[in-house]
This record gives sequence, C-alpha cells and structure tokens, in this order.
Amino acid sequence: MHSHTVDGQPAERIHALESTLYGLVDMLVGKRVVGEAEVAASARRVAQTIEGREQRAHGVVVLRVDPPDEQTFPP
Repeated sequence: MHSHTVDGQPAERIHALESTLYGLVDMLVGKRVVGEAEVAASARRVAQTIEGREQRAHGVVVLRVDPPDEQTFPP
C-alpha cells in the first residue's frame, strides 16, 4: 500500500507563500515597522475570520493498494 498526495503543486505553492510571508514579517519586524505583538494579534484575527467563513485549507491524502504481484518501492 502506498500513500501520497494527489498533487504536489498545492504543497509547493504553500511553501512559496509561507517563505515569502515569513520573510516579509521578519523584515518588517526587524525594521521596526510593526511589532511582534501586532503581527501576532493580526494573525489571530485573520485566522478567526478564515475559520468563521469555513475557508480553512485542507490537505488531501490518497491511499492506493497495489496488487501483490507488483514490485513495491520503499518510501
């Protein structure tokens, strides 16, 4: 049995977005444009808004059972 994601593109897009967001926040906090407490409070408000709209992202996992005669590969 193998498990894998349906498509790696969403994960790649999330990684790119996450890296950009962390870089932007680090830069703004480092330059004292905003404080860490402001960023944390804003992130909480956005998370609550997303939850309230039921727009939270969900991962997709697919399980596949291969016939016993096929060669299997270790993960």
